[in-house]
This record gives sequence, structure tokens and C-alpha cells, in this order.
Amino acid sequence: MSDMSSKSNLKFYDREILRLLLKNGGFMTANQIAEALHISWNTAQKHLKKLNELGLVENSADGERYIWKAWSEKKKLVEV
Repeated sequence: MSDMSSKSNLKFYDREILRLLLKNGGFMTANQIAEALHISWNTAQKHLKKLNELGLVENSADGERYIWKAWSEKKKLVEV
């Protein structure tokens, strides 16, 4: 998917999650994201899944939790 079509598919919380991840060094759990944005864990997960499908974030297991990482080279997609 091209950057332009990815950008047009990003909703408010998609962009906010990317901004938050980039601001915090790129690594956070879904629970940390949910708490920071005052949204439910399910809402955070839904947006993280979408961002993952677009190739903007990835997750990795750290014990019993998953850490989400934003790709800093995609930063231009969240600048509005």
C-alpha cells in the first residue's frame, strides 16, 4: 500500500497512537497507549491491528505482554 493511500486511511486515533509511540521512543504496550489516550484497551488494540496491517507498527512479545513499536521512517504519515 502506498504512503498516500495509507495516509488517507488513518483516522484520529490511528494518528494519535503513532504520535504517542514516536514521542515515547517508539515502544509501548496497548495498555499504556489506552491509558495515555483515555480509551479502552479494545479500542487501542483495534487501531494497533489496523496500523500493523498498514505496516506502520509491529509488536513483539516481552514475557506475558506485547510491546508495540512505531516505524519512525513513516513519521510523515502522522504529520498533519
